[in-house]
Amino acid sequence: MTTARICDIEPFRYQATAQPLGEENASANQINEQYLEDYLSRMRTALCDDIQAIIDTPPTGVTTFLELTDTPDTYVGASGKPVTVKATEDGLEFGAFPTPPEQSVYKLTPRLIAAWPPNITAGFIGPAPATVGGGQVQIPVNPANALAANYRQQLTSGTGANVQAGVRSVVFQAIRGSASPMGGFRLFYRFAWESVHTGQRGFVGFSPNAAAFPTAASDPSALVNILAMAFDAADSNWQIMHNDAAGTATKIDLTSDFAINTTDLLELMLDVEPSAGEFTYRVRNLSTGNEKTATVTTSNLPAGGQPLGLCACSNAAASGVAARITHIFMSLEVGPGME
Repeated sequence: MTTARICDIEPFRYQATAQPLGEENASANQINEQYLEDYLSRMRTALCDDIQAIIDTPPTGVTTFLELTDTPDTYVGASGKPVTVKATEDGLEFGAFPTPPEQSVYKLTPRLIAAWPPNITAGFIGPAPATVGGGQVQIPVNPANALAANYRQQLTSGTGANVQAGVRSVVFQAIRGSASPMGGFRLFYRFAWESVHTGQRGFVGFSPNAAAFPTAASDPSALVNILAMAFDAADSNWQIMHNDAAGTATKIDLTSDFAINTTDLLELMLDVEPSAGEFTYRVRNLSTGNEKTATVTTSNLPAGGQPLGLCACSNAAASGVAARITHIFMSLEVGPGME
């Protein structure tokens, strides 16, 4: 910046013009105005000179941000970062921009297609009742333990070999989906197993044909296109089982925390995002507090377009022995946007 530019800024723009003192007929006011104008002119010149001297003098002392005593020592690694006050409130530092609040994202809404309350055939939500195997008895609540404290439906099979107790449906179906956003589902099931005997098999989850009970003829792990919490005749603990269209199922042992017994109140959640090559399970033993959860990435899953029917069932295994399972509540959501 130059003196000329400074003196061109208000209020320095106008140069006072002196009134000659000796002009004829000059009044006392005119003479006083001349002195004032002369004073203002000299003050203007002095101010402009002083300002220009300041501009022309090289700065001294601290001249950069990093030379201050309460600031960072270097710019390295701080590209794009804002300067913030330290948590100790005694200096400045390079920080991060505040995380903006999460913006709502429109998603297609999953729909509840089935809900089975304790009375499966009289209080269900869905297009048609489920098929029930075995005799049904409504059990009122009793505060004796976690299982007994639930109003529930006890399903008891006959005593013939491989006669079934359980509930199933071909109407309430789900698919993994072949491409997003198609498919996806979330299952919640609360239940209990009130009979355990040699050769018994159990299944809670999805199979490709729920028109037949999947434990009627073979071990669940021999089934294809399944995703379930189940156990084979030789298992002593519940397993997570998943299989594609060939071979035997992959079994994830839930350990003795989920031993097969007649006293535990169990809860299963299965979550599959649309067309995902993974699933998430969470199982809880509400009687003991034990819990296991994991996300499993695998190709050993039912095909994306394979309709999966819902089923919870057990076999009597041998003549003279009945299977007994307890249904408490089930809900099934299907569709995209399952997060």
